Amino acid sequence: MSGRERKSLSELRADVEKGEQRKKYYENEIRIKERQIKHLTRAERTHRLCSHGGMLEKFIERPDILSDEQIMKLLTYVFHKSDVQTMLQEMINEAEMQERE
Repeated sequence: MSGRERKSLSELRADVEKGEQRKKYYENEIRIKERQIKHLTRAERTHRLCSHGGMLEKFIERPDILSDEQIMKLLTYVFHKSDVQTMLQEMINEAEMQERE
């Protein structure tokens, strides 16, 4: 043996058990971190939806009486205009460039 002590069978089994316990600990840590990521992603999305919805309501007269279908009809009309599509694409391109930096 290259300078290593020879371990008994019971010591090897104990080492294996310790390894299994560490493995379970780290697997649990991974699950916890994945849940935290999902929660933060959900919280970010909820904040973004509320924020964008609030911005939209600033431009709509009496949003409280309009139905979802009416709001969708309005947005469909506005966002199908070619100048709006061009502007939106420019904004997306700019945001993607900033994201890469």
